[in-house]
Amino acid sequence: MKKKERHARAQEIIDNYSIGEEFTQKHLEEFEQFSGVSFDWIKRVPNKPNQAPARHLHCSCPEWKIRGGSFSWQKAVQRLTENQYRKNVTNKVMRESLQFYQKDWLSRQEKVCSFCGSTEHPQADHKDISFLEIQKSFTEQVGEPEAYYDEELGWKLKNEQSWIKYHNDIVTYQVLCRSCNASKGAR
Repeated sequence: MKKKERHARAQEIIDNYSIGEEFTQKHLEEFEQFSGVSFDWIKRVPNKPNQAPARHLHCSCPEWKIRGGSFSWQKAVQRLTENQYRKNVTNKVMRESLQFYQKDWLSRQEKVCSFCGSTEHPQADHKDISFLEIQKSFTEQVGEPEAYYDEELGWKLKNEQSWIKYHNDIVTYQVLCRSCNASKGAR
């Protein structure tokens, strides 16, 4: 998706929301693809008086060290090259392809955070080798994964099964709560 198309899509997403309303997970993920960073949440807020159009946003973004402040969605959407955007999509699809296996692993664990002991919002976290290290190793050995868009299924990987097997043969998980996992950042 070219910058102009991402900009138009971002406007379309924003226009779905009323002032004060938070983005759905789906739209949050689209903004993450556009910008190349992760958001905890994004919501539409009122513009300053006499400013138009009313597409002002606040977010929580650990990578930008923003906790409930405004950000320039236009700059965020415009800043990625086509290759960077494609890489973000591929990265997201690679992570999504593992969700079933992570949920299955988590279903068989005691739901207590290994860091803080919380039982709220447990998640499967990469423990010994990070996701990005496994992804890099896979790319070095097998080649750059290719994502493609299927009208019925959405984004998919051409070599998804070899990626899943490679990842699952290496990974070790630990249980972390959402907060502790987010505090680790993208790894």
